[in-house]
Amino acid sequence: MNDPANPPGSSGPPPGLDANLAVALHALLAEQVYKRQLQDPLLVRAGQSMVPTPRAQALREEAAAVVRSLGALLTPGTGVDPATLRTTFTVQAADLIGAALSPGLLELARREAPGVSLRFRAEDLEGGPALRDGRIDLEAGAIGHVDPETKVEELVTLRMAAAVRPGHPLAEKPLT
Repeated sequence: MNDPANPPGSSGPPPGLDANLAVALHALLAEQVYKRQLQDPLLVRAGQSMVPTPRAQALREEAAAVVRSLGALLTPGTGVDPATLRTTFTVQAADLIGAALSPGLLELARREAPGVSLRFRAEDLEGGPALRDGRIDLEAGAIGHVDPETKVEELVTLRMAAAVRPGHPLAEKPLT
């Protein structure tokens, strides 16, 4: 069947062509290694075509199962079901941020992930190495330097304010 997207002589592969098949074909054709490893030619000539041997037919379903298992292993999962988790997550945050976030996080964990415990710790470890080493699972706060392997998401932008009594020396110049 002619494919208008890839006319004869074009350099692009036909749609749906699995390039891994070329690897398998190469392995089958290279010095007929399969004959030595399986003690069977797998395919034999029958007139103008090749047909699978009984050994090849016996291997077909098992090989398909291995390929499906490998595909499932290497395919990203559909995600985690929070309701099935049984673990403790360590959250590091400054006191102000921890106080603001902890009630909502605890309620969410209770409702959506009842097997999850949250451990809050003060902001005393450097976030990047502590995340990388597994000493904390989440850093909530102002993050200046981010390592390439660290995923960062902005939750909120806070505007800070300071108040002093009238006539206080700090009110004489801009605060830094």
